[in-house]
Parts: sequence; C-alpha cells; structure tokens
Amino acid sequence: MRWYQHNRVYRAVSGLLMGLLLFAGFASWYYYQQSQQLQQQIQQLTERQQPLFSQLQRLAQLQQQLAEHLAELLPAATVTVTPSLRASISDYYQQVEQLQRLLQRASPLRQLLFRQSQLLPLADAKQQLTQQLPTNDLALASLPQLLPANTAALTQLTAEFNGDLSRQLQRLQQQTQQTQKFSLWLLIAVMALAPVTAIALLASGLSYRQRQRLQSFAEQNPLPILRSNRFGQINYSNPAAKALVAQSGKLSSAQQLLADLPQQLRQMEQQGQQQCRWHTQIDRQHYQVQATLLPDAEQVQLHLFNDSDAHQALQQLAQHTHFDDLTGLPNRHQFMQECEYWSKQAGVSFSFGSLNLQHFERVASQIDFQSADEVMQQLASRLSLALFQLQLPHARLYRFEGANFGVLLVHQHQSADLLKIARQLALAAERPLVSSDQRHQFHLSLSQGYASYPQQAKTIEELISYAELAAQQAKQQECSTLLFEAQMRQRQRQYLLLEADLRQAEQLGQLMLHYQPQLRLAPQQILGVEALLRWHHPKHGMISPAEFIPVAEQSGLIIPIGDWVLRQACQQAHRWHQQGLMVSMSVNLSAKQFRQPDFVAKIYAILKQTEVCPELIELELTESLLMRDVNGANQLMNQLKELGLKLAIDDFGTGYSSLAYLKRFPVDTLKIDRAFIAHLPEDHQDRAIVQSVLDMAKHLNLQVIAEGVETQEQHQWLLENDCDALQGFWFSRPLPEDKCLPLLQQSAQLAVAPQPI
Repeated sequence: MRWYQHNRVYRAVSGLLMGLLLFAGFASWYYYQQSQQLQQQIQQLTERQQPLFSQLQRLAQLQQQLAEHLAELLPAATVTVTPSLRASISDYYQQVEQLQRLLQRASPLRQLLFRQSQLLPLADAKQQLTQQLPTNDLALASLPQLLPANTAALTQLTAEFNGDLSRQLQRLQQQTQQTQKFSLWLLIAVMALAPVTAIALLASGLSYRQRQRLQSFAEQNPLPILRSNRFGQINYSNPAAKALVAQSGKLSSAQQLLADLPQQLRQMEQQGQQQCRWHTQIDRQHYQVQATLLPDAEQVQLHLFNDSDAHQALQQLAQHTHFDDLTGLPNRHQFMQECEYWSKQAGVSFSFGSLNLQHFERVASQIDFQSADEVMQQLASRLSLALFQLQLPHARLYRFEGANFGVLLVHQHQSADLLKIARQLALAAERPLVSSDQRHQFHLSLSQGYASYPQQAKTIEELISYAELAAQQAKQQECSTLLFEAQMRQRQRQYLLLEADLRQAEQLGQLMLHYQPQLRLAPQQILGVEALLRWHHPKHGMISPAEFIPVAEQSGLIIPIGDWVLRQACQQAHRWHQQGLMVSMSVNLSAKQFRQPDFVAKIYAILKQTEVCPELIELELTESLLMRDVNGANQLMNQLKELGLKLAIDDFGTGYSSLAYLKRFPVDTLKIDRAFIAHLPEDHQDRAIVQSVLDMAKHLNLQVIAEGVETQEQHQWLLENDCDALQGFWFSRPLPEDKCLPLLQQSAQLAVAPQPI
C-alpha cells in the first residue's frame, strides 16, 4: 500500500500546475510585447517609405513635364533651352539625388543621372548647332532616346520600390498572424489550466484550514486522540490522552496506551484498509480504538472511546440471554446450545429430565411476590445441591419458564440411574420450604419425566417433547417420575383424539347428568343429590369421568362444560321443585371456573334464566382450591352466599387446611373424602380423623356428609358417631333422571317451598 506517498505526489502536481500557470502568464506577456513591436515596425516602415513614395510621384510629374518640353522643342527648327526647361531639368536632377539618398540604390538612378548629365550638354550643343546650322540631326536624334531611357529607369525604380514595400508588409503580416495564433492557443491552455490550478490551490487552502480545525478539535475533545506514523510510533496525544496516561499510574507515555498498535497498522496495510476498529483494555477499562489513515500527513489518527458501560451491558445481555435472572441457573436457550453441542459429539448419549413443580401456584397465592421469589431460589439451590452431591461428571440443572426446571445428564441413559437421580431430586423438593419471615411453611413436589438421546429421541426437539410428555403423564397419574415409553405417544394421540371429540360432545348431545342421592341418617330420608357428569361416546360407549375430566381441565374445556352442568342441574332442580320435591342439588365447581373474573355474575345469570330457588343449589368447592387464595376465596364465597346459595367443602381432609381458615369460610357442609371412609371401621387412624371432623363440625354448626360409603359396617359406624348424612354405592349409585325420580318420590317429605330468586 502506497498511502504514505499520496501527499508527495499531490505537492508535485500542485507545483507543476503552478509552474505552467506562471509560464503561460510570462509567455502571454512576451508575445504581447512582440505584437506591440511588430505594430511599431509596420508604423515605422510606413513612415519611412512615405517620403520615398512621395519622391517617386514627384519624379514622375517632373518626367512628364520634361517630356512635354522636349516634345515642344524637338519639332522646332531651332532648339532654344529656355529658363523654364533648364529649371525643370535642374529640379528633376535634385529630386533624383534626393531619391538616391533615400533609397540608397545606385544602379537605376546612376543610369538616370548619367542620362540626365548628358541632357544639358546635348541641349547646349543643340542650341549651338541650331545657331550655326539649320538642322542638327545628332541633337534631334539624342533627345528622343533620352526620355524613354529615363522613363524606363523611373518605372523600374517604382516597381522595385513597390515590390520591396510589399515584401516587408507581407513579412510583418505573417509574423503578426503567428503571434496571434500562438497567443490564442496559449490563452486556451491558460484558461484550461487555470480552474485546475485554482481548485488545487483552493483544496490546499481548505486542507490547511481543515487541519487547523482538526487540530483545534483534537485539543478540545474530551476523548483521547492520538496520532502516529505508519509504523505505530505515537507522535501526538491530546490533553485527554495525556490525562488518561496520568490517571492510570502504570503508564509512562502515550505509546504504552496501545501496545498492539503496530500490529494493527500492519494488518490494515496488508488488507488495504483506510479505517479499522478494535477493542483494548486500559487500566481495567474497556476502550474501542478507531484508527483512520491520513494520507495527506502520512499519519494515523486514533480515537479512543470508553465503552466499559457498553461492554458491561453486553455481558449483562449475554447473562440474561443464557441464564435465569431469579435463580442464576442456565435457561432454555443455554440448554438448547449445550444439547446441540453434545449431539454433535460422536458416540455421546445423554438424557433430559423435565421437572414440573406442583402446588407452587398455591404457595405463591399465599405470600407476596418477593417471598415467592425467595421460595423459588431456595428450591433451585436445593436441586442444584442434590445434583452436585450425586457427583455426576456432566450433569447440569436449568430453569425454564415459571415452575419448570430441566436437567441434562450426559452419559446417563440407563433406567435405574435415571430413577435414582429423580429420587434424589424429589426428596430435595419435598422438604418443607420456609419463607424469609419464618411465618409460612410450604410443601412442594415434582412431577418428573425423562427421555434419552439418541436411544429414544432422534432430535433435540423430540427429546424435549418426550420428556415433557412423560412429566405430564406423571402428573396425571399422580406419581413422582415416569420414564418415556413408546406407549406414551399412543396415549398422547388418544388424549388428543379424546379432546377433539370432547369439544363436540355438548353440541352433539353426548353429555348427560346422573344424580347420586345423599341419605340423611337420622331420620333416614334423601336430603339431596349430587349432579355428576357422564359422557356417552358413540363409538366407545360410556367414558369414565376419571378419563375425560382431566382432559377437560388441561384443555380449558372444563369452563364451558362446567357452565353447561350448572345450568342443567338448576333446570332439573327447578323441575323437581315444580313436582313438589324439595331436593337439594349439589354441583361441583372446578378451580378454573372459580377463578373466572365474571364467575359470580355468571352464576347469578344462570339462576335467573332457570328460575330455580337458590336455597336448592349447593356449590361444592375443593379444599385445595380454597387454600390457594384464602382471602380471594372467602370474598367470592360471601358473594355467593348473598345470592342465597349453599356452599360445601368437597374432599375435606386432603388440603392441609386449618381450623382458623375453616372458621372464616361461610360454608354449610363438609364432605369427608372417601379416602378416610374406605377403611372404616377397621383403621383406627381413619376412625380418629373422621371422629375429629365430626366433633369439629358439630361445634361449628356444620353439616357433615361422608363420601364413598359402600358397606353396612361403614354406615353403622357413621350412624353411631352422629354423622349427618352419607353418599355412596351402599345406598345408591349415580342414576339418570328417570331412575332417580322414583327414588326421590318415595323419600319425599313435605316442606315449605322456598321462593325463586
């Protein structure tokens, strides 16, 4: 690269243009002077030849006069030289001598003078002869010869004069034309070179002023600015650069600011670049260096920008991109990159575990966001520690979104090993978590699913999908861990088909309600029924609620289906009421229904549409649903009570509720979960639990219904311990409306009919 020679060439071209301009100016002046001299010569020639021309004209006149005198003289008998003739001849002789002096030409004039000198003697001789002789042939013969000779001489002289004058004028005209042509071409050249020279001079002036401004800019610029030669030797540093050297305390000169400058400049020259950027570190600060070549000065100007903040921001961005802000664990993006890396390694197998945290929403609803974040951090620390204690060579924990984690296990794909790892993680998650204020204690659990690459999944996407599918089915089956199996994909397809059919079940009239009576023990009579949803599939027949209700919950179909169930139950209760049957109708509510913003308004609208008496409708809420948000649940329950509805807590005893919370809820009925009834009366622990619930409900003035009663022994024990009512196969299975009606009529009792809302 010859960038450092550009300035030298520029100066040479500028000097050449200046020389040409000066030469053109001098040549124009010189030829202008030559033109002036030629004009003077023409004027002088004209002035010098004018007397000669006048003399020639005078001689011609005298020659004519003399010829006339001779013409008169010759025919006379006697030749007499008169004074006038003599004066004419004398004047002629003087004019010839004067012309000779002017022309300085001897030959024709000498002949003329010679002949003229003979004229007077011949005239005198002719006079003498005429006086003596009557005729003089010799004189008469000589006079006629003299005049033609003089006339010929005069004509020759005039011709030579005119020729000489013409040649001189022609030579002067040629010189004048040549001078004009050269001056014209020279003027054209000057006009062509003048703009170029002017531009060059203007550019030079602008460049000089620009350098002055740049110099001033560099001195006043707060950013460090340096200049070096093309070899990287710093020869200028502005005050900001000097201050940077002084502040560092470790550098003695500006040369030490950029130790890699010579190498960077060599790369620029090799690559033919005029500008480049690179990053460097000065005294623990990150700087961006911008180098720009200055060809006119054969220098490199260097600007230093402190981008420590930008560097830190990039590091933070990389941290946010690859790691979770809350727990500090690597995130899904980082997980995908590491999976891609391991998948490209020959002969390497690895497994992925999808970890879904259960009940965290319930925990978060009881505390503030900060405390919920602290709980999540505690859990992440526990899981990381548990994974570390397993001392696996390549195992890493990740946090995905929400309450979902992932674990990557390289060189681990054996089922026994995966189950062992999953067990350790489950134990770490199940230990109680305590909030930072020590006021709350929480119990969480994990649903885990594992899949292996490449034994099961052939791509990373399949690996994640299989593991999440296994975790999802582990949650559905209420177990801790499942390893992916090919049958899971079949079950997943069945699930999707079931969901598609369920979306059309209501419109196709496949959904129906069955009613299970609730028996009061003392006195024995039916006090109400529970509406239970049934699905009659055209191909598969009756599908169990345990099979399609989870599908409805996960797909969100539980909301429209729940509304349909409530509307159908209210209509049935109204019809029975019109038939004189005072039967309480219990309807189960899902958690998603209960959390709808317009839940109370929707209940009110259904009551108005069906014209049912609110006192006949009892809404069943699970204990776990209420415990997720105690305050919000209590507020909604009060609004439902204002509508005149009855409320029941379903599956009581499974949701870790306390007596303090139970006192706050405006409930009417407790339904003991079938898990505590199944082993009565043999299991003494179940007897103690049920007895305590009965005693507590009696003190709180709550009605108790035991669910899942299937034997006479269970019925007898409940009767002896003052349980209010029971529900189960011992008394009746869920029945369709046409079979339930006779049973209700047999057990009918007279009561004052409540009024509809």
